[in-house]
This record gives sequence, structure tokens and C-alpha cells, in this order.
Amino acid sequence: MRFFSFPFAGVFLVATLAVQAAHSADKSPDAVRAETLFDEGRRLMASGDFAEACPKFAQSQALDPAPGTALNLANCYEKWGKLASAWSAYRSAEASATSKKQKDRANFAKKKATALQPKLSRLTVVVPGAAQTSGLQVRFDAEPVQAPEWGVPIPRDGGQYEIQVSAVGKKPWSIRVELRPSGQNLVIEVPVLEDAPAPVAEAPAPQPQPTPVIQPEPKPAKGQRGSTQRTVGLVIAGIGVAGLGTAGALALSAKSQFNKAKNEPFPAQGEDSQKAVKMGNIATVAAAVGGGLAATGLVIWLTAPRGPVTVGTNGQELFVTGTF
Repeated sequence: MRFFSFPFAGVFLVATLAVQAAHSADKSPDAVRAETLFDEGRRLMASGDFAEACPKFAQSQALDPAPGTALNLANCYEKWGKLASAWSAYRSAEASATSKKQKDRANFAKKKATALQPKLSRLTVVVPGAAQTSGLQVRFDAEPVQAPEWGVPIPRDGGQYEIQVSAVGKKPWSIRVELRPSGQNLVIEVPVLEDAPAPVAEAPAPQPQPTPVIQPEPKPAKGQRGSTQRTVGLVIAGIGVAGLGTAGALALSAKSQFNKAKNEPFPAQGEDSQKAVKMGNIATVAAAVGGGLAATGLVIWLTAPRGPVTVGTNGQELFVTGTF
């Protein structure tokens, strides 16, 4: 018997493996992933790690929906204390089992959902007519609460949540609430939103300051230069005229001294004659210097820039106007 039993057992094992391989080959990649996640969820739930197990079941159900997976997901949520999620999963499992004509599973899921229903906590968001404004948006955490859901008690898992309300041109409003895992009916009424303040115009950005430009000293106007030059010319000419006057006075004194010397005795005559000659020489030098300065001053005055000169008549006399 051993001789024959061994070959029989080997053939049976090979056949079994072949059937399993053919069955696996028929599965889609999503089905293979779903089965792997399902097995991991069962392992985690058996160890009591519902927080890790439930997401595995949920992902497996999303990849390859099946009544058995939905029942395991509902059972995981219930043990984790997420009663609203468990109730929703049991109802989904009932619908899935009914469509696949799995009567026992459908009845079991319906019985569990019916038992959980009175234990659920519910949250109602009420939006009065006065609070309803253009573009009003209500959110339950990140989940939008649509207008048809306003005023409807929605089953929610226990925990802390934030209700956020916003609208165009209004100040946003929010409130944090804590919902018990079971048996609580919480109603939140949205207030009339306040008008948002008008936007403040942004201050213009500071402009870079221009680099200061050092302006050159203003040049004197043409008329100013001419006036100064004429003044200098007049001063020099005045000094020259004074020199000529001094020369004239010395010349007269020299002549008077010379006439006096002619009427004196010989010794005195010689001394007075020498004095007269010296005065005459000084007078000559003074006259030369004075004449030169006077001429120079006159040239400076005449060459100074002048303003425009106008010549005209009023019918009776000729007139000349301008800067001289």
C-alpha cells in the first residue's frame, strides 16, 4: 500500500496546485491586490489592531467588491467603535449579497445594521433662510455638506470635528464640536455671516531714490560779466586820471621852481634848477603811467559785453536805449 499510496498522493498534490495556479491566472491584478489586502486585514483584526485592519479591508473592497469583504469591513468598524461607518458597511454588504443571491449573508448584514441604527450618533447642520447667501459653502472637516443635506440628521462616527462656513464677501465662520460614539443627536445652526471688510489697497512699493547730481556752479550771466568788466575798467581809468592829475601838478611845480631859479644868484640858482629838473622827471613818469592806466581802463570798459541797443524815434526826437 505504501508503494501505491505515494504516487497517488503526489498526483493529487500536483493536480491541486495546478487548479490553484489556473485560478490565480484568471484573476486580474486588482483582484490579486484585493485578496492580499484582505488577508492582511484579517491578520491585523485577529491581533486587535483595528486602526490598521479597517483601511486594508476598505482598500480591498474598493479594488474588488465582494459581500464577504464588506462584512469583514463592517465587523472591523464595529469593533473599532466607528458605529456609523459599521452601519453603512453592513448596508453595503446587504445590497452586495442580495445582488449575488447570497441570502444568508444578506440577512445577517441586515440584522446587524438594524441593531446598530438606534445606537448611532447623528449631526444636523441647519442653515436658516437668513443665513443663506450667494456662494455659501458648508464643510464638515474637508467634506462638503451639500444644500440637500442641510437640516438632515446624518449618522457620524464619534470624534472631534470642525464645521466651516464661507461665502463671497463675508467673514468665514467655524466651530469645533465633539460627537460621542453613540446615542447623541447634535444640531449646529449656521449664523448670518458678517460682511467682510473692504480690501485695503496695498501701499506702493518704495521707489529707489535717484542718485543726487551735483550741479556745476552757475556761470554769471552775460550782462553780469559785462558789468563787472566795466567796473574794473572804470577803476583802472580812474587811477590813470588821478595819475595824470598828479603829473600835471608836479609839472606846474617844476616850472615854478625853474622860473624861481632864473632870478636867484648863481649858487642858489643851481640847486633850484636841479630840483625843478627832478620834479619834471617825476611829472613825466606820472603822466606816462597815468596815461597808460587811463587808456587801459578805457579799453577794458569799451570791450565789456553789453546788452542790446535799441535806436528809435517818437516822432519828435531820436532816442537810444540799452546797456552801456
